[in-house]
Amino acid sequence: DGDESEGQAAEQGTEPVVAKLGSQRINNLFTHLRKIALHPLLVRHRYTDAMLEDMVSLATRHGLFGGQCTVERVGKEMNGWSDFQLHNFAESYRGVLGHYALEAECLMTSGKLKELTRLLPPMKAKGSRVLLFSQWT
Repeated sequence: DGDESEGQAAEQGTEPVVAKLGSQRINNLFTHLRKIALHPLLVRHRYTDAMLEDMVSLATRHGLFGGQCTVERVGKEMNGWSDFQLHNFAESYRGVLGHYALEAECLMTSGKLKELTRLLPPMKAKGSRVLLFSQWT
């Protein structure tokens, strides 16, 4: 019964937070944290505002979004991109944006990937077959 009262107290303690922030903002926060837990490149952290501004300028100048797009429109689009999306864009246009592509080590910064890198080779050596599932639904 003590666990039940603790749970109720915890729920009651969240009400002021939800009222203050709003449930949608809290959902957005949890989605953001979930992305970080899956892989740090799923959010924008490595690309600074200055880097993004330069990428937007280069992309616009070279017509990477079509000749009619303005800097503002391209900026609005790219501002919502994650580090991984920006990296892929830089890789796709190496002649223009290649210097903004992330180093290969950055792609392996996920704790889950590091653990798989440790676990899979011995399994493969034993002839085990591995099936991986994604938890994002």
